[in-house]
Amino acid sequence: MKLHRATLSQFRLSGGLLAVMALAVSPPTWASGDCKPHTLFTPMQGYRVYECEYSDFDAKEIPVKAAASHNQAETKPIEGIYEYVVYAADAGTAPSSPLKILRNHLDAARAKGATVVWEPGTRSFHASEWTDIQQQIATLRMTQGGREYWVHLGSVNDGDYYAIASIASEAMAQEVSANELLQQFAQQGFLALDVHFDTGKATIRAESAAVLDQAAAMLRQASSVQAEVGGHTDNVGSPASNLTLSQQRADSVRAALVQRGIDPARLTAKGYGDTVPVADNRSEEGRAANRRVEIKKTGGSIGAVPTPSADVATPRTQAKASTQEKTQREGRAGRFARERAQHAGHAAEAEAGDKVDGKIREKARGLLDRIL
Repeated sequence: MKLHRATLSQFRLSGGLLAVMALAVSPPTWASGDCKPHTLFTPMQGYRVYECEYSDFDAKEIPVKAAASHNQAETKPIEGIYEYVVYAADAGTAPSSPLKILRNHLDAARAKGATVVWEPGTRSFHASEWTDIQQQIATLRMTQGGREYWVHLGSVNDGDYYAIASIASEAMAQEVSANELLQQFAQQGFLALDVHFDTGKATIRAESAAVLDQAAAMLRQASSVQAEVGGHTDNVGSPASNLTLSQQRADSVRAALVQRGIDPARLTAKGYGDTVPVADNRSEEGRAANRRVEIKKTGGSIGAVPTPSADVATPRTQAKASTQEKTQREGRAGRFARERAQHAGHAAEAEAGDKVDGKIREKARGLLDRIL
């Protein structure tokens, strides 16, 4: 991990932007040449990198659900590449307003297909007091280069500083053989496909191509089977909108299978909305399980099911690979934890040397305590 100008002895993605306030009354001391602009965004005109932190593996808690009061925001753990960059306005340059900084970045993110999880006005994370210190913060999710990014944006102190923090998780390889799918299909009479869509849309994400390829291969093997492609949603949104979305997603998957050579006469598509949950919608994990597409056998015969060959991924080999990957991740995480601990001492010295207005620092810490 690289850590430059380590004035933040402890950083959390959901609250780290508030920590920038502790720097906001000091004149900027520019970061070393090792600090680069954030991967996803071009720096705003008139701003330079003030400090940065990078890690090729880290874990962060991301706010994903509205909070009714302090300390109640529901979070989701994300592991992956961590990147944190703070920008400061050039000396003699009039800074942009915090809202303008935020809006510019949100517009750029939306143009890349990002979904905004939270932005000012919704009070999703019980942040009504942030406006007292001219702070604007937002959280978004986007996919770039085969990775899913969770991004935290924020600007403080009348736009003198703004920060971007992100964690990028690699798209999981979805290796499963057509023979295995056929075995499950024969045993259950239906098959849940791990197909991913853009949030609130019926657009199939690129990482789902492998699953669709194998599903089409399975249907080619069971060439006399007729099937229904069923779309399902969680209970977020109205029943009517969920029904429409589920139908659109079922249609999208049916079309994708037809594009892969399946006779359209063999397939129908139906949306069920949120009427057939398979998990509890009160948790993020349950809602994720309920957002699914299933292929259900409606006619014909599957016939003999081949035994999976040794050269394709099976649940056991996948589990073994997952265990090895987890061990490697834990090893990397331990190494980075040790490095962070070493840097913490330097961070404490740097912070002790800063001559910062005590009243502002105390208010910043108080706000941080209440929202985390």
